[in-house]
Amino acid sequence: MYFPHTRLGLSCSSPSADFIDWWLTARKSVAKVDRKTFDAGVILVTWLIWKERNARVFDGIAATVPELCSAMGDEWETRMAAGLVSPICHSVANFAMRF
Repeated sequence: MYFPHTRLGLSCSSPSADFIDWWLTARKSVAKVDRKTFDAGVILVTWLIWKERNARVFDGIAATVPELCSAMGDEWETRMAAGLVSPICHSVANFAMRF
């Protein structure tokens, strides 16, 4: 099997392991009561980035960063209106502002 990062001499750990480690570490900095909201946000952002990736690869369509961020906000608002998620709480918002 051909791996470009190996040929280029780059070290590359498993992306899923890195992501899961980040997620588990990051959620510890969010108040326990807000962790479900934080998890929902991480899942939503991940899903929308995956959809953007598919649109670029398979449809040749690329959204701008502001368009993608707007789509994330719109999707969150839709889920809030449906009662599926809570409004973004202070601890989650404060955490997100650090990045």
